[in-house]
Amino acid sequence: MNTQVDVENVDVVIKPSMVPAHQGWQTSLCDCFGDGCESFCLSAWFPWLSISCIGEIVDQGSTEWCCICFIYLIAAYFGVWWAYAGWYRGKLRAQYGLPESPLPDCLTHLFCHWCALAQEHRELAARGYNVGTAGRRWLQYRLRRVVRPQSRLR
Repeated sequence: MNTQVDVENVDVVIKPSMVPAHQGWQTSLCDCFGDGCESFCLSAWFPWLSISCIGEIVDQGSTEWCCICFIYLIAAYFGVWWAYAGWYRGKLRAQYGLPESPLPDCLTHLFCHWCALAQEHRELAARGYNVGTAGRRWLQYRLRRVVRPQSRLR
């Protein structure tokens, strides 16, 4: 059964049959170079975009990436980013029947945040999702605001 949700001209397709539900994590927590370091670099340099991509897919398009990003930044300001990111890790695990390893979700993000975000990215990519969607839309939005067409001078 496929469910499609249109999120600003980007289809998020939920395909639970792509990978068996109780197969376990596709990559380990420390497999940062499993995808050429792409997910780890995004998670290390732009963790707010990384959690936004993950959250938008896990929430099946019902929560906008900018809301997830804003809440993450507020949580980071108050020092509880690990709890918010751990909550999304728990939602991802529940959705696909993944084991809670190597530590409970919040502690995994507390002690190895970037690696946990990268693992979640790789997991969703292995299940057929385009995990870079929110990041690309953010850059397009910023570029539209910076690069404006010149008005005609008469």
